Amino acid sequence: METKMFLTISDITDVDDIYTFAPGEVIEAGSYTDAIGQLYGLGATPNQGANDRYFERNITMGTIADIAQASLVAKHDSVTSDLPQEELDALLNFSRHIDIWAGREWTNECPLVVLADVYETENVIPTGNVIVVSAENEKTFVESAARVGMFHLEVMEELLDV
Repeated sequence: METKMFLTISDITDVDDIYTFAPGEVIEAGSYTDAIGQLYGLGATPNQGANDRYFERNITMGTIADIAQASLVAKHDSVTSDLPQEELDALLNFSRHIDIWAGREWTNECPLVVLADVYETENVIPTGNVIVVSAENEKTFVESAARVGMFHLEVMEELLDV
């Protein structure tokens, strides 16, 4: 039985040249690994270990989180212009991923996009209006990128190759 997933590229990609695909273009993949390879050029190479693949996914997910956060800030400009400096820094800088927000509640109308993988085990991911993304494995990577609007994901069958 052949597995298929379809990823329709969104217009959020206009924020940055992360893809060579145009908004609206549909990518067909047979697995999460295949989807990541097609979209981001990340894939297993003969001498590459699991830690190296995770590191590549994590770096790419950080970029995706930044693109998504910039898009959300642009959409919520009226509610972000009067923020305290600490919250503005969280939205506009990588600081939203560090422990200053660990265990705290984010209540701003503009969602905070955080990369779960940078939180240490003793730190708790922020709560509230937060979109959590992760590069933990291929499946969570693809689902996270879809969650922040990089593309629409449609899985036609349960994937065996995750």
